[in-house]
Amino acid sequence: MKTVKIRDKHNMHSVEIYEAETIEEKVRRIVDEKEPIEDGAPIIFQPRSEGVRPEFDIRTDRWAVAIAAMDKVSADQLSQYTKKQDKPKVEETKDIKMEPDATESASKEPAA
Repeated sequence: MKTVKIRDKHNMHSVEIYEAETIEEKVRRIVDEKEPIEDGAPIIFQPRSEGVRPEFDIRTDRWAVAIAAMDKVSADQLSQYTKKQDKPKVEETKDIKMEPDATESASKEPAA
């Protein structure tokens, strides 16, 4: 019986490891050097008069928000696409006078 060695079944690779700053060191650095806090979560607070923005409201239908955003994106892509297209050449049209057909003259005559 033949045996087959399976080498790597996955494509997982290790991430780069680095030594981070501890919280105590970070607080000491911010307090001693009086530098502003640069990292953290974005501020999502809004005054009550402005109401709640839909992207932060848990009661919002996020599907409608996503559809509206994708409509903007597709409209932008469509406008860029139409700008790249060559404009069709407009040829001058000639007025051609045609003689009336026999079928037209027969239909215009009143029936007796």
